[in-house]
Amino acid sequence: MIIFNDITIENIFLILQTREIKVSNLSRRLESHKNGRDMELDFLLSNEDEVVVGEVKTTMGVGDVKNFLQKLKEFLLFYPYYKGFRIYGAMIGVRIEQKADKFAYHQGLFVFKVGGEGMLKILNDVNFKPKDFSFAAKKNL
Repeated sequence: MIIFNDITIENIFLILQTREIKVSNLSRRLESHKNGRDMELDFLLSNEDEVVVGEVKTTMGVGDVKNFLQKLKEFLLFYPYYKGFRIYGAMIGVRIEQKADKFAYHQGLFVFKVGGEGMLKILNDVNFKPKDFSFAAKKNL
């Protein structure tokens, strides 16, 4: 996992706000333990009715994206406070392999790449509509 600096975090807020996701709260490195299972999140951004669940990978592959999608489906089991929120997913990669960025995009995830100086670049085009994973997460309750 990458250690975020303040510039990177500021970029996440600004980029998501340009996409009409008006997040205002940030939590990093969350852990939840339920019924002998656990879930770790690299970061979580939220406002009153939306939450962006985030994962950071030094090298992001298609398998990482699939694992993260499963995590989104189970999110409300571990973080029930967010029931009723729209749930979005975001992945950040330093290196992206196997066209994982395109796969993640088509699954409805926000996709970011870390560039020089820790700067963050969103790889989703302006026409991208993020998937709301709240329905999939509720099915697992």
